[in-house]
Amino acid sequence: MNNSQFRPVIISFFVAIIIVSGIFCVRYYGDQNEEIDIIQRSFDSISSQIFIGGAVSCPGLYPLKPDDSIDKLVRAAGGITATETEYMKLYIPEGEENSNVQKIDINRAEVWLLQALPGIGATRAEAIVSYRNRYGPFRSTEELIYVEGIGMGIFQNIEPLITVAE
Repeated sequence: MNNSQFRPVIISFFVAIIIVSGIFCVRYYGDQNEEIDIIQRSFDSISSQIFIGGAVSCPGLYPLKPDDSIDKLVRAAGGITATETEYMKLYIPEGEENSNVQKIDINRAEVWLLQALPGIGATRAEAIVSYRNRYGPFRSTEELIYVEGIGMGIFQNIEPLITVAE
């Protein structure tokens, strides 16, 4: 007998092994899939602020809104500074832990950072920067009420989160 007579038998044997192995893997590993059910919880019960720290440009306490994504929160914190990030921690403070809040300097903050403040969208953030460019740096946080679109209600909401550089 020469080798060419055994070639179809050997090929058939290897094909049978591959098919049996495939069936075994599907049956064995296929049953291991578990359904993960993520319960959608209301953000109403969560604090309205979240601490973002670690490998971000501006670690600190940021407002948390119901429609915020992690990507949006990280961008509000200035983006990731590390080239490779294996994991990231977000911390939601409890009770009176807000005493060490990193405040946003309204004299230096860029539009994207001002937008992280509650009630300050793109238009109001641009108005803050325009006011600052036109009249110079803010002398106090209270001066913010002179910016178009920012009234006493918005000011009182963001007052604990802002400062002016000395």
